[in-house]
Amino acid sequence: MAVEANQEWLKSNGDPHLVLVHRLPSFNFQLKDILQPHFHLLDPAGSPEPAGSFLSSHAQSVRALICVANTPLTAETLSLLPSLELVLALTTLIHRNVAVVGLS
Repeated sequence: MAVEANQEWLKSNGDPHLVLVHRLPSFNFQLKDILQPHFHLLDPAGSPEPAGSFLSSHAQSVRALICVANTPLTAETLSLLPSLELVLALTTLIHRNVAVVGLS
């Protein structure tokens, strides 16, 4: 059932959905190559434009938000995303020499 809903979301209008990558400039977003064929990724940290200006001009159509590591997410940022439907938090924790990757 969840897989079918996911496929419908992906196919809803034929255009790649806008996905905002929310990260600090110091964090590398390693999933970019995997996601880019399926989504139109917006990454303010990779833009020469200031983040506030970038979000003001691009955020209206963002449908998903990927939060990378411990990048702070404010109510102000969320208020700029009126079409937001999905928030995905990607975290990695190193504990006793074992890497644990979490998706929430």
